[in-house]
Amino acid sequence: MGVQPGQLLVATPVIGDGNFDRSVVFVIEHNAEGSLGVILNRPTEQHVEVPGATWTELLGSPDVLFAGGPVSPETVLTLAHLKPESSAAGWTHVWDRIVTLEPETDIDEATDQVENIRVFAGYSGWSPGQLSTEIESGAWFVFDADPHDVVLVLPKLRLEALQ
Repeated sequence: MGVQPGQLLVATPVIGDGNFDRSVVFVIEHNAEGSLGVILNRPTEQHVEVPGATWTELLGSPDVLFAGGPVSPETVLTLAHLKPESSAAGWTHVWDRIVTLEPETDIDEATDQVENIRVFAGYSGWSPGQLSTEIESGAWFVFDADPHDVVLVLPKLRLEALQ
């Protein structure tokens, strides 16, 4: 089964890795070099607050930092949902209207192009072939995502059900 950016990985009890227990991962990259994604259902209690920044108004609810995965938890990854027919300058296209902020881009200068933002600390990563092997072993169910799954409001009830 081929995995593609824009799909969701839902952990099964077979996963056997506490880092991914009951997790839902959005796939950002999947190629010969490996796979990368972020866990969507791991909000932290740390609010994303940047004094004077207007882009924080675009944060989905809850407006907290999300734990994207066990790899490089000090790394911040920003996903956004582009406005229709936006140019995406400063953003890298992932899938549909979902983009990631390019590291050298000033987020304050790039937010006029997006509708919603979600900020993640760390990410989930797999070496070449590793994710495919895990899927074949039954550790993950694979579903197509809806663009709104990634950055829009997560109702509290739904968020708790996914944890």
